Amino acid sequence: TMRPVKMIGQSIQKVKNGDIREQLPIEGENEIWQLAQEYNEMLKAIQEAQKEVERQHDEIVESLKMKRRAEREVPDQCAFYL
Repeated sequence: TMRPVKMIGQSIQKVKNGDIREQLPIEGENEIWQLAQEYNEMLKAIQEAQKEVERQHDEIVESLKMKRRAEREVPDQCAFYL
């Protein structure tokens, strides 16, 4: 089995490269494994925050699309009254 510090180090490198999906397997109860568990919880919080940012982004994009559609329709409606 791989040593916990090495596993954490490899996972940190993956996170630096943008991969936050992988959780570390917890294989013990000493301080290092407790650190690994905390690390997993941190990654989970980052994943949840990323999902929230993506959700907000999608809402903003949809709002902008609706605004553009409405702006395109306004000239047509104004021409009706001329």
